[in-house]
Amino acid sequence: MPTGTLLSANITPDKETGIGAWTKQHFVTHFKAYDLATYSPPVLSKEDLMTVKPWTMFAGMDTTDLEAIYAYLKTLVPIKNLVTL
Repeated sequence: MPTGTLLSANITPDKETGIGAWTKQHFVTHFKAYDLATYSPPVLSKEDLMTVKPWTMFAGMDTTDLEAIYAYLKTLVPIKNLVTL
């Protein structure tokens, strides 16, 4: 990336470094927190870390669809991968 290093969260069901300890409700709530109707994005400087994940797009998904994504992710092989800065 021309502006820095891009990091991505571990979304495998690893209980220590991924989403393995998350409940379905926690997963859905995490995405719904970025709903444009209630979310006010922070102002970032060039030094701040950013994500390429379109959080606000996922926030608009139906809860049933987010639950389906969660169910699918839970079927994947857990991979231990601690993402650090």
